[in-house]
Amino acid sequence: MNPYNIDLTQSNLAGPIVALNVLYNGMPATSGCEKCVEINGDNAYWCCRSQAPSMYYVEFLQVLKKIGDTWENDKKVDLVLRAVRNYLDNSLNKGCVFYDGECTIYMDRPFSCFLQGTMVLTEYGPMPIETIYAGIKVLTHMGRYKRVMATQSQLSFEGIMKISCKSDLGIYCTNSHKFLSVLSKDKRKVFAGKEEWIAAENLQVKQSKQSGHYVSFPAIRFGDGISQIRISDYIKCIAEGEQLFPFVRHAPPGKSITPCPDVITVDEDFLWMIGLYLAEGSFSGSCARFTLHEKEANSFGKRLESYFQRLGLSVSGYLRSSSRVYTVVVSSSVFGRFLSKICGQHANGKELFSLLFKFLSSEQLFSIYKGWNDGDGCKNPGTGVLHRTTSVSRSLIYQMYFVLKSNGLHPFIYEETRKNRAWNPYNLVVYEADIKTQPGQGNCYKEEDQYSFFPVSKCDIVNFSEPVTVFDLQVEDDESFVTSSGIVHNCRLYGVISKENWDKRWETLKERQGDSFNAKPQCSLVTSEEEITPEMESKWFLHTRKSEERIGIAPEIINRHDLGGGSYRNFHDHLLLEFFGEDLLSVLTQAKMTDSTEEEINLLVDELRRQLSEQALLG
Repeated sequence: MNPYNIDLTQSNLAGPIVALNVLYNGMPATSGCEKCVEINGDNAYWCCRSQAPSMYYVEFLQVLKKIGDTWENDKKVDLVLRAVRNYLDNSLNKGCVFYDGECTIYMDRPFSCFLQGTMVLTEYGPMPIETIYAGIKVLTHMGRYKRVMATQSQLSFEGIMKISCKSDLGIYCTNSHKFLSVLSKDKRKVFAGKEEWIAAENLQVKQSKQSGHYVSFPAIRFGDGISQIRISDYIKCIAEGEQLFPFVRHAPPGKSITPCPDVITVDEDFLWMIGLYLAEGSFSGSCARFTLHEKEANSFGKRLESYFQRLGLSVSGYLRSSSRVYTVVVSSSVFGRFLSKICGQHANGKELFSLLFKFLSSEQLFSIYKGWNDGDGCKNPGTGVLHRTTSVSRSLIYQMYFVLKSNGLHPFIYEETRKNRAWNPYNLVVYEADIKTQPGQGNCYKEEDQYSFFPVSKCDIVNFSEPVTVFDLQVEDDESFVTSSGIVHNCRLYGVISKENWDKRWETLKERQGDSFNAKPQCSLVTSEEEITPEMESKWFLHTRKSEERIGIAPEIINRHDLGGGSYRNFHDHLLLEFFGEDLLSVLTQAKMTDSTEEEINLLVDELRRQLSEQALLG
């Protein structure tokens, strides 16, 4: 059905597909996949059974033509039906539609990835890597935000490592993932050279009197800052001019509902109040509450009451002497819902609304941090400690971690392990020594405001009893992103194809029915005849995109990748769009979203098989 409305004539496709074959033929040959059964036994071809390969439309057309020329119709029908089942599969790891019992053709894809929970710095603040999608911008080693072109998840059987610098809890990654690092000569933090990309397995822990690696962070900045915020942009309510009211108005006899102003000035008091709500705030019914210690009544309590009075809101404060608690109550369901929206609910669910990182400046975010530290900070943090703030919200801790970094501070995170606790508390600490940036002082070394460096404190291999799901991003231009443990290089989503196997590829398709094109992640069995470099990968990447452009795909569609309408898709999505268009996909999506039973899916597949068997496919 030609979903991109391009010219599919031979004259238009021949040149780009020839160029694609030139690219494939120029890639280093690989070997080792043929040992999969011998080494892995019953677990052989796990890659084929757990991944659905993606490709550009020009690559899909090439595969499609070969299948059309060489396969019998029954085999083509089976392929299409496997594509339908893959589309209906809601699991994270889907098998390749070309796998049907064994793998004879392979494309080795050099992945190295991170486990879920790895915090990546985006334009919306830190986000777990598994929640990031194509189109979001992430901070790169160049100190700028660049777009995520594609995301990938897969099962990993290879060695997982935990890499920690002295500033955070550490991250889990595959042993081949590269960090932008620099090696120190000795204990004086005198660096042996410039920063370079070092695989996790080659990082050296920095010990007190020995050389070791330092991971790097770029200068971090957030939004440009705003002067006002409009509450109605965040919650639904009734607007009457510049005043907001709840949908249901219940007031005691003789009293009226106090309206809430729609537009709030983003000043120091507002930002401090948001921070204090992150620490001490809650919302229930029609009121927002700030729960303070009695000793804070004359400082924080009075400041809050004065601020809400200036907004024209109904506010009161009362002391419970039995519990030594002073509570400030704001009687406005509209404002309470607004605070709940931008700050979260409950102790372990508190976090700043991600959009605020895109708008607020680093200085404004630091004002929020000050309010949060006033509420959850330790009043006597200890000798040599500037700030120590505690929270059971891991997300909030990492948000404030990057807020401090964006303001030139160098915080540390550690987790307390306590028995009989629903959640372990996290501590965010700033040491007095670590605000010094001169070489040899504190635990941070800073060079010309481009990078700050932290010593690697842990490089451990972690063994899991079962395969784990790992995630990776592909980032526009800079090919890197920033995690809580430093700058890392992203991984290409384009494969290294064995020249020998590529030459035999289509001959094998003719000889062995039912088996065909397949993709798999980097396998420890596979080696290449030549070391793969980032420069080589960049060349392959640009070459593939060029072929995609030459067949007539608009750059804005190519760049969308796995966003809706992009031309980089799983093979089964390409196939279904090509033959059935959006109509069938709408039917399948409905079946997918309504959790259809296996029996219902089988009936749908059987009906499709009957219809497809009556027509010639891919001919």
